[in-house]
Amino acid sequence: MKKLNVMIVDDSALFRKFLSDAVEKTGIAEVQSAVANGNECLSILKQNTPDVVLLDINMPGMNGLDVLRSIKENYENTKVIMISSADNSDNVLTVTALEIGAIDFISKPKGNDWQRNMLSISSYLKVLFNYIIINKYYRRSSKETAATAAKSKVERESPTTPKQSNIEKETESAPTTPNIERQAARFKTDLVLIASSTGGPKALYDVCSKLPADLGVPVLIVQHMPADFTKIFANSLNNISKLEVSEAKDGDIPKAGHIYIAKGGKHMIVTKSSSNTMTIKLEDGPTVNGVRPAADILFASVADEFPNLSMLAVVLTGMGKDGTEGIRKLKEKTKCYVITQSEKTCAVYGMPKSVYEANLSDEVLDIQDIAGGIVRRVKNK
Repeated sequence: MKKLNVMIVDDSALFRKFLSDAVEKTGIAEVQSAVANGNECLSILKQNTPDVVLLDINMPGMNGLDVLRSIKENYENTKVIMISSADNSDNVLTVTALEIGAIDFISKPKGNDWQRNMLSISSYLKVLFNYIIINKYYRRSSKETAATAAKSKVERESPTTPKQSNIEKETESAPTTPNIERQAARFKTDLVLIASSTGGPKALYDVCSKLPADLGVPVLIVQHMPADFTKIFANSLNNISKLEVSEAKDGDIPKAGHIYIAKGGKHMIVTKSSSNTMTIKLEDGPTVNGVRPAADILFASVADEFPNLSMLAVVLTGMGKDGTEGIRKLKEKTKCYVITQSEKTCAVYGMPKSVYEANLSDEVLDIQDIAGGIVRRVKNK
């Protein structure tokens, strides 16, 4: 398989060497160029466009955010991974970069153990690169995907059994997701649950900015993000949302018209008080699916504590399969309708794919249509 071409943009020659070694060590990517500033980066992009850019946030002259905006505007197929400072002093800028469209970020390593730090970063980059390779070589072109989607928008015969469509089946290594909607019973939605990971901040920015002030139900969101970032992210969403957005706190009672972002480094669950009131609890505990907070933990707690409520679960872009088992439990114990983000609009088609392939998705929507899908289900239209 052809290796990914990677460009490194960082003003430190030492760190450019470190990242070059880490990229080469993945075995599935090679460094096409390594430059010291944003102007050099954009100049090279005009001649030779890489698959991935590793981009420092803080650089002299043109900063990383300006470079990122230019890349997203002019080179839409190039994926950008931001490089943040070791002390997390640029958290706000990192969150902004994720909202603009960087698919993820890596922090500059702490300590002097060069080899250990390189192995850690190389291992993480390899996971990201693998997903990028899948997207690059196994996804259909946008035109082909759109044509297929138009042919394959089908209704399923029941909430659990899909009707066979006339779409040509993909190979096992290159599955596609037709845009489908199940023929599901209408019911009043009491709570909206959203899970997202890699590429999620930009997707959530799109969804939350479009939700109306009169949505009328609480929204609980698990976005895989470190502890120092979730409050910044919640505040940023609050600035563009018609609903109130905050980082969830232990003891919060979910209110209609309020969005709660799970705190990084803690599992968010809901419990039932003596008066049957839903209450948010934040818990330590082992990672689940390699993450904390985990959507599976939240979804399972909702199913266990509030089986009489009706849910809308939404799974957005992200690596891995977090959310699948939690949705399975929601389907078993509650009335639950599930929307998954379409493959063609995901930065990383992992979590939605897992839910879809488990036959748990009721509807597949492009990211720009998901807010409308949420409103339609909540308003029971």
